[in-house]
Amino acid sequence: MTYVLFILYALAGWWLLSKCRWVTQSGLNRKEWSILYLLKISAGVAIGWLSAYYYPQGSDYWMIHRESLINYEMLRNEPGTFFKELFTSPYGHFGGYFDSVGSYWTDLKNNLVIKTEAIINMFSGGNYYVNS
Repeated sequence: MTYVLFILYALAGWWLLSKCRWVTQSGLNRKEWSILYLLKISAGVAIGWLSAYYYPQGSDYWMIHRESLINYEMLRNEPGTFFKELFTSPYGHFGGYFDSVGSYWTDLKNNLVIKTEAIINMFSGGNYYVNS
């Protein structure tokens, strides 16, 4: 089923790209942007496999994926908490805008990526390679 989802979403993405004006008017013909799209998908799969193979202790890609799975379960079971977490600080304050650690603002970028991937997990079944 995972392979079917992967292929279906890849084809849906290709179809959506074919309908985007900025793609069709980019100066690239259909074959050229299709090749670029396939390269993007291949790169996503390759980086996932390589990082899992060469960094079994974990890489940022897989850490974000693991966190998104936790957030996906939270979205399914406690949707209020899922969204509330975006607006609450685990540090008890919203200061430290320029701090490198221990800052709500520093973590916000990753939190938004994780929350977005958690929503995408609803459609991908939580599969890393389908999400890539």
